[in-house]
Amino acid sequence: MSATVSSAAPKRPVSKTVGIAALILVVLFLLAYFVATSDPFIRGFVLPRIGAAIHAKVAADRVRLSPFSSVEIQNLKITTTSPTPLLQAQTLRATYSLMDILRGRITISSLLIENGTVEILPGASGQTTLDPILKSGDAASPTPAAGGSKSKRALEMNVAQASVKNFTVRRIQVNAQGETESLLLSNVEATVASLATGKPATVSLAARWLLDQAKAGKVEGQFQSDWKLTLNVDGLPDSVEGGARASILGATGGFSVAAGLSPSLQVALTATECRQALFQLEKGGKPVSSLRAQGPLDIRKREARLKLAMDGVDRAILNALGASSGIDVGAGVVSASGQLDVANAGQAFSWTLEVRAQELNLSRGGKSTPALQIEMSCGGSADLAARKGRIDPFHLQATSGGRPVLQAALSAPMDLNWGGGEAAAKEATLELALLDVALADWRAWLGTWADSGRAKATVRLTAKRGGKDILIENQVEASDLSLPLGNVPLKPATLQIAARARLQNWTQASIEGFQANLSRSGQPAIQAQATGTFDATNGAFAVKSSVALSPAIWNESAPPQLLTMVASAEGRWETAGKLTLSQGFLALPPTPRAATNQVRVRGALDATHADALEGAWTLEAGTFDVTSLWEAFRGGRESEAQTETNAPIAFPRSEPAASRWPVKSIRCDVSVARLLCGDAALSDLVAQASAQGGQIQVKPLRCKVGDGAVEASAMLRIGSDPLSYEILWRADRIPIEGFVNVFNPAMRGTVKGDLTSAANVKGVGVTGANLRRSLAGNASLLLTNATILIPTTGKRVWILPLDLNRIAALLNLKELTRSPVTDVRLKIEAGQGRIQLEEAAVRSEAFLATAAGGVEIASDLGQSTLSIPIDIALSRELTKRVKFFSFSPPPDEAYSKLPSFVSLGGTLAKVETKTDTARIIGLTASAAVGLAGSAATDLVGAAGKTVGKAVGGLGNLLGARRADTNATTTNAPSKSFNLLNLFKKKQQTPDPK
Repeated sequence: MSATVSSAAPKRPVSKTVGIAALILVVLFLLAYFVATSDPFIRGFVLPRIGAAIHAKVAADRVRLSPFSSVEIQNLKITTTSPTPLLQAQTLRATYSLMDILRGRITISSLLIENGTVEILPGASGQTTLDPILKSGDAASPTPAAGGSKSKRALEMNVAQASVKNFTVRRIQVNAQGETESLLLSNVEATVASLATGKPATVSLAARWLLDQAKAGKVEGQFQSDWKLTLNVDGLPDSVEGGARASILGATGGFSVAAGLSPSLQVALTATECRQALFQLEKGGKPVSSLRAQGPLDIRKREARLKLAMDGVDRAILNALGASSGIDVGAGVVSASGQLDVANAGQAFSWTLEVRAQELNLSRGGKSTPALQIEMSCGGSADLAARKGRIDPFHLQATSGGRPVLQAALSAPMDLNWGGGEAAAKEATLELALLDVALADWRAWLGTWADSGRAKATVRLTAKRGGKDILIENQVEASDLSLPLGNVPLKPATLQIAARARLQNWTQASIEGFQANLSRSGQPAIQAQATGTFDATNGAFAVKSSVALSPAIWNESAPPQLLTMVASAEGRWETAGKLTLSQGFLALPPTPRAATNQVRVRGALDATHADALEGAWTLEAGTFDVTSLWEAFRGGRESEAQTETNAPIAFPRSEPAASRWPVKSIRCDVSVARLLCGDAALSDLVAQASAQGGQIQVKPLRCKVGDGAVEASAMLRIGSDPLSYEILWRADRIPIEGFVNVFNPAMRGTVKGDLTSAANVKGVGVTGANLRRSLAGNASLLLTNATILIPTTGKRVWILPLDLNRIAALLNLKELTRSPVTDVRLKIEAGQGRIQLEEAAVRSEAFLATAAGGVEIASDLGQSTLSIPIDIALSRELTKRVKFFSFSPPPDEAYSKLPSFVSLGGTLAKVETKTDTARIIGLTASAAVGLAGSAATDLVGAAGKTVGKAVGGLGNLLGARRADTNATTTNAPSKSFNLLNLFKKKQQTPDPK
């Protein structure tokens, strides 16, 4: 008998395995729950992903989460594009029902946000720090699928209590002029209670507010609002009842007229009717204006028919509306009534409106208009979905003193169709007429040029093809004008303007003709013409214009000839802010030296980002002769009476504020083969100018002048505080005769020579304190091969700063003025708080005048001290003829130095010429009792401006303001010939005796 023994191991019960697995899952679930709800996990994992979803950075100091019922966050911060958080909240606490939310019912037992701020700041490209979050919300909005949509589930909401406590909201924005405007809400308290679908809820909001606009001023106040509302299942209100009231507590600037006003709003509406919507303004407890609306409406369908009425809009309200533009309403009351119909889910509108204004009187800048009576009736409709509309016939009339001054009328309904379909519509014409009015009555708007004259104008707008073809015609005529153009006022002047423009298909605009003629006493002064096209579909444009100017604008006695300039431009403008100029030119009349005589321009500008302009431009010309333009614009200047004043020099006491241009990078390249102006000529002119933020640079700048050449560069950093600058200049053997002939025709043929000069100047700031620390550099000037004929008409002739005619008369040496100046030298060094005149010399065959010295720069620039001795030497031959006591010329020198008797001293604010009267008397045998009087005191003149003005001031040592003294005095300046003013007008002031 045999036996079998089993060797298999006993099996584990299935129930035990399932139990172990379940235990592991529970442990894992609990572990995941505690990890997922832990503060480190939420702050390190959840909040960053929430921030990424809303394009922001979300952070908190502590998060306590009970997923099914509550959450508490301490020191919550949401930051977008600025280092300053968009939202900060010390505490955010909420209790809710997660299970209800998962079932589609929003159940919140309590929500509290307290002790926080909201900062909405300006960002790049005109955006704000709130925009990233708003855009993320738009991107997350679902797009309905084509072919239908599922039925919308009813919204169930139950918010027992929600509140915001002790919050501050600030919004800062920058307007188009670069001015900062801000709105501040402080002590914000908001409460929502019992907000549940189909049940009445209460909402309250209170805060203080401050509006600060750069130019208009400031206005502050407080407001309180309380509402009762009931929401339907769509989240829309079935009924709203309540109101809001604000009090203006203080106002400055243009808003001061709003001080004491109290606006209020009362609303009572249901889902089917607007029982009352009343906006009212009170002042001193009395109503001053109100706007009412009432009538049937359907909130769900977004349809309404509302009657509107506006009563008693008086001076206080109109002044508040015009505060920012400086408009003041001296009298007048405005009222209006009308009806507004809304249909097709808010896509279709129609309206009627009647407006009446009585005794409306407007003032600006202390000047007022006549009292006006205005009546207007109009109406129209618009269908946004169909992209079409209609303007009904309307009438507008304004009268003053019972006499019509403005009329407007539409003859028939004007259909407008800005969509793709054609519209069969009748032609309609809108005509606006300004009747014969005295311009002086409207100086508040037209400016001081409107002190005289009368004007009338008509504008006619004709619409065809449903507004797809609009023709605009304009006629303006003004007579008996007095226009401050040029040096001689155009009086009496007549202005005539005629224009014709067309808009087709709402995309193609054209100027078919524009003409403007300005004349004086029947003689033409300015004539302008222009044509152009613009296509909005691709941004292409083309413009051509011509302007003819008469020199009579600047010189009443000039011949009635016209100078014609022609300009054209072609390119593309993209609505995003990009301009491309493919070709453009400015042409002057051809001359024998310049057959085409035009300058060409092309380039591009990217204004997509308003604070970071980019562009590159090129300006090119072959031979460009501006002689005719120069002569036209400078006409009559030689005959002008020239006067100088002894007004004190204004020295800067503070640095200009640092500024940054809204420029990322703009460059302009200039290339001109020959630039001609009369006898002056430049050739091979090349220059490049660029701007980047707060830095402006010109480098290089090169050209040839005759056989000589000029090379220069400059750098100005306006973005630094204080500003800084670097200037390099070098001119080699520049013939100056042509420039003198052009810019000072009265001295034609009397000045010749070759100019060599150089400058290398660096500095930081413009005040004395900064210049003392930073100004460094040098400048030099050398005029050789010179022939400068000194006028001998009794006129004062100042060179280095000597009145040569006075000296010649004093010493009885006419040779001093009869001998031409043949050489001029100047050398200046700046550094270590001092501007040193190393050398200044004027030489002729008859005399040699020299000066050397300097200016000690003081913290107060005007108090910078001068110490500059001046020496005079006569030629050997001339010295022998002068009857000086005990004086004989050195045997081995060409010039004999006179004993020193004059120097410049004092300060830049009060330059003093110090003379040794006793030495002057001892110099000449013809000395008399009156020698120490007026004759001696007129020997020299003083100079001094500033550095910035100060370097120019030392340059003025070659002729500028004169301060004559016997000992140390200052007198009013006299007109004179000045070597450094060779290119200025010849002065006509006689020499006072």
